[in-house]
Amino acid sequence: METAAKTPARRRRAKPVERAEVEALWAAVMRDEEAGVKDRMHAAELCARALDEREQRQREQADRQQDAAVGRLDEVLRALWGCRAGEWDG
Repeated sequence: METAAKTPARRRRAKPVERAEVEALWAAVMRDEEAGVKDRMHAAELCARALDEREQRQREQADRQQDAAVGRLDEVLRALWGCRAGEWDG
């Protein structure tokens, strides 16, 4: 009995794709008069996916920064008044 060959796992790039690179790839495919509809759709999909991943990373970074700021605020409130940000009555 034959076993199906395993497909290699996708490796993520060490460095995220820059927006200019994505736009350049998309523009090159769109300008290529010999590119088929399938190629154009694939380029558009890759462009959208790359931009979405970039936005997701930016949101995650902003969330981490906000969490760190709240943690610092909690430390200050605890040191001054013995409470946390959500517990302070003023």
